[in-house]
Amino acid sequence: MKSFKHYLKEQVRWSGSLSDKLFDVGMGLSGLWLPMSSIIFKRIGLEENRATVFHVTDAEGFKGIKKMQGRKQSISAFFEMQNRYFSKGIQTQGGVILELDANILSAWREDVMSSPDKSGRRWIQLSYFGGMYRVQDDIDAMLKDLSELIKDLLKKYIPGQHAHKVSLYNATDKDLANYWQKLSFWLKKEKDYRKIMGNVVKDYIDGVEKVMKSHVKSLKSIFRSYLNRRKTDSSWDEIIVNKIQIKQVHAIDSDAWHRSSDSGDPDEDDYKGYLDFLAKVRADGFKAKYWENEMDLEIYIEVLLRRKREKNDSFQKILK
Repeated sequence: MKSFKHYLKEQVRWSGSLSDKLFDVGMGLSGLWLPMSSIIFKRIGLEENRATVFHVTDAEGFKGIKKMQGRKQSISAFFEMQNRYFSKGIQTQGGVILELDANILSAWREDVMSSPDKSGRRWIQLSYFGGMYRVQDDIDAMLKDLSELIKDLLKKYIPGQHAHKVSLYNATDKDLANYWQKLSFWLKKEKDYRKIMGNVVKDYIDGVEKVMKSHVKSLKSIFRSYLNRRKTDSSWDEIIVNKIQIKQVHAIDSDAWHRSSDSGDPDEDDYKGYLDFLAKVRADGFKAKYWENEMDLEIYIEVLLRRKREKNDSFQKILK
């Protein structure tokens, strides 16, 4: 399991525990975190939507991705990415680009800084929703319901000795965010902290799911509208996916392929480690290809996805 743990570490290196994350909202409740969960999506009425996506990793990360096939843990993928990131990666050494068939949880025209918890479920802050899709009225309505949820949780869980420090009557968005973050600090001093915090997290997730269900029509548009475009002005877009299947493994020239010589002489080292990697990939039964030119791989991705999008558009017209 060592390689799988390495992959999870790659994904969570900048995220803490869920009990810390949920309270890290910044200056306002627009910083609240919402889960990208296929289980929750199914319960609220968001159907599955599969598509071909790509994911940049390295040789070690590939081992973890391979073990994730078919599982509910989610990863960040892309439809479009500037080719200079193929060889250097985002949070890995790069050099490996995986072509995946995946279930799309949400699609975004730029990096929304999704953050995974320890179970592999990704979370996105509400603040990334509105600014990207000009649906601020919908976001404001959702924020109003989430504010009521936070008030209810504060009433239920603020320790008695701190109740006098909180005034929920006419509390502003900034006030509620401040109280919510202080709640985490106060609870850590409680004797039954772990049990209490477990209940807070459960009630938060249950409450957020209810809010999401009441706004499912808006969320469907927010989470899936980019599927109709699949073209970004940023360095890369972010497609949050799970239940993946590896279709093909692409390798690109990268410093990650450094290979030490048998003689131990650094002058005899080379950068052909991809040969060993691709041999193992093919032995595992996957299609694999090495690209000498980053631009050629970028064009391959662009053409492939355009053809699939056009095919899907034609199919949708037939259904109509």
